Amino acid sequence: MSLDDLLEGKSAVVIGITLPASSNAVDQSKQLQNVAERLGDEVSIVQVVTGENVRMDDLDIIADITNATWPILIDDSESRFAQRMPHGVSDSIVIIDSSGHVAYSAPRTAGSEDIIDAIENIGYGGQQSTFATLSLLWGPGLPCCL
Repeated sequence: MSLDDLLEGKSAVVIGITLPASSNAVDQSKQLQNVAERLGDEVSIVQVVTGENVRMDDLDIIADITNATWPILIDDSESRFAQRMPHGVSDSIVIIDSSGHVAYSAPRTAGSEDIIDAIENIGYGGQQSTFATLSLLWGPGLPCCL
């Protein structure tokens, strides 16, 4: 399953990244279930189990403790997928928009309302605030104005 497959016809993909036997997997699952119930087919949801020596039976354990209704995938033995994410090889939530950019990320887990807000704000520039954008004018953009 590729990122393109997950994004096909969706506004975003929500990825829960978890280490084997992590207590965050259950909380991630609850929050992701809330997102799935609220947004339905607007987004894809997937959990990725990553970490050193991750095994196929780790997927079964995560599936059993979370009762996930979405795909649970395994990272490769070198955790190459997780290493490319903002929080690396650790528990996190990542939202990737339809253009393939990281629109939101949070360590460990994130509340479903935060995830939904981030998805709804994708069309408006993601999680960047107006102040953060305007601050570019004062710092790096100031010489351009002079």
